[in-house]
Amino acid sequence: MKRLTRSLSQMTLFQFRSLYRNKIALFFNLLFPLLMVAIFGSLFGASTENKAFDHLVPGQMSVMLLSAGLVTIGIAMASQRESGVLRHLFSTPLSVAGWTMARVIANLAMAVVQCVILFSFARLLFGVGMPTNLPGTAVIVLISTLASLSMGMLVGTLAQGEGAALAITMPAFMVMLFLGNAAMPLENPPALIAAIMPYIPTYHMTNGMRAVMMEGAGVSSAATELGLLSAMAALLFAFALWRLRRQYVVR
Repeated sequence: MKRLTRSLSQMTLFQFRSLYRNKIALFFNLLFPLLMVAIFGSLFGASTENKAFDHLVPGQMSVMLLSAGLVTIGIAMASQRESGVLRHLFSTPLSVAGWTMARVIANLAMAVVQCVILFSFARLLFGVGMPTNLPGTAVIVLISTLASLSMGMLVGTLAQGEGAALAITMPAFMVMLFLGNAAMPLENPPALIAAIMPYIPTYHMTNGMRAVMMEGAGVSSAATELGLLSAMAALLFAFALWRLRRQYVVR
């Protein structure tokens, strides 16, 4: 039991480091959203009465989680499959379940770091208040992290190499960034865009975070968003784990 716990903690630490060691991953996981806050915050003004921050901060939090889950993990897993790293890992006593648990813990730890850095940065520069409903914020960030990670693991198990994963994740990231209400509010979008938006995960992440983080509403106010994101995470995780077991578990 002690050996298993030590192995899990070491794998979790390794997975966490992978989220910031790569310079491109570090840029999108942390620096790009902060840059967006600095630019748009300067345009909106530093007034705490400005409701633009109620959209800007949750939107950039969604971007951070999406980058760490979809982009970083999708590309990293595809690269590790291509190079044989995952095959080597799963030839050891490390199980698919143990690897997945370490991956989840690492991404949740990164989500905490991202949330603290984002709000501290916004508060320092523009006087933005901290989340008004901390327990609710923890719930919506948890579910959003799992949803983002499930997308990344799905890509990682399907893409044939790092190049293919990059070709999948970056267009998907840009679509979810701009059409998911994360980069900027689309108040009166064309009919086609308005019909697409409810099917984009970041649309629900941003809406749920805005209600709970910035407006102080209860978790029940984001029940629809949480339900949809949870269902998506469960389905994508199940498929990704099924793929991993078929690829690496010897029967």
